[in-house]
Amino acid sequence: MLKPQETRPIQRQSFVRRMVKKVAWNLISILGRGMTGRNPWISKLNSIDSAAAKVRYVQKVCQEQSERNSDFSAFLNTAGVASHKWLGDGPDKDFVATCIANLPIEQINEQSVRRAERLSLPLRASFRVSLTLRSKKKELFRLNEWRLGDKRVGPPYASKLGVRSPALLQNGVPLNEIDLKNSIVIKPASGSASTGVYIVTGDGKIICVKEANLLSGKEELKEHSRGLMREGLVRHDDWLVEELVIGADGQSAAADIKCYTFYGRTELVLYIQRYPRLKSTWFDREGNQLHGTNVALAPRIAEAVSLADRIGASIPAPFIRIDFLEGKDDIVFGEFTPRPGTYCDRDAETDYRLGVAFLCAEERLLEDLLCGKKFPEYSEVFDVTEGPR
Repeated sequence: MLKPQETRPIQRQSFVRRMVKKVAWNLISILGRGMTGRNPWISKLNSIDSAAAKVRYVQKVCQEQSERNSDFSAFLNTAGVASHKWLGDGPDKDFVATCIANLPIEQINEQSVRRAERLSLPLRASFRVSLTLRSKKKELFRLNEWRLGDKRVGPPYASKLGVRSPALLQNGVPLNEIDLKNSIVIKPASGSASTGVYIVTGDGKIICVKEANLLSGKEELKEHSRGLMREGLVRHDDWLVEELVIGADGQSAAADIKCYTFYGRTELVLYIQRYPRLKSTWFDREGNQLHGTNVALAPRIAEAVSLADRIGASIPAPFIRIDFLEGKDDIVFGEFTPRPGTYCDRDAETDYRLGVAFLCAEERLLEDLLCGKKFPEYSEVFDVTEGPR
């Protein structure tokens, strides 16, 4: 069972301090998670008191690492291309494959690409890279999937395709006007990764979903929410209140079924049981468990995949995650997620597989558009004639 945990109030921080924190965490990701106790860079960073000095140190480390990466990539490109000159019998396919497989995508040169093609070696693909580039496109264009990211737009769109959503009890209200009662879900109108999402159970317990904390009551919920807004983790005092969907057991909150869908084809499913204990498991589209905590196979995963495929095919975008709730009697639509909060955290094999799926989805979508496919449900909601910003 969830136990009450002490929640420290979140203090207001300066812009520089917040920037240092973000840069430091990005650096930790580069250097490798779980290494903070042994990595001299992190030890040095932790010993610096001045925020400005921390920024200068991080910039210095990044510059040095960039130079090392450049030398490393030059070595692999040169070794792979020149291998036939010093291996004697001609190009060693395994050697060239090793060089190319260890090159970052953005640092593979044209000669290495040609050699890979001649030897029928697969080039790298990356979901992380594809979604990051998609985020850059978002700066330049009105991307179709991001229009559906608004939590108020997703449910009406799903209903056009015959998929039920939780009843919306309050829409766009400030925190002080939330009618706090049992069996509801409180969430910010915009946000991701469950930040600012709270569940009020049927017996009145208040649960912070992100931290899996049981809050003491209404006042602690308000203070916690205000802290998120002060930190900028929740941008606006603009909240939605929905009915709580009861899960398959008829008592606890419904489990999440998050479908990674690539223009009409779901490739990966994340199944999350939050209560009474947090369990998460990854499945492929056929329902085979990949990794994670062992859970009884959700009887509606296949149904969720079928719905996600159908909904995804109606959206003119190469990728969108479609989140469902496994209700007691049916699958309930949750929300659309254009850019999952942990999309950089996939292992290399999964990142490659999803990267290939992303590229295939782009081509299928382009072919359908060239063949004159219409997207009637999407066109009813959005003006598809709008151009770049």
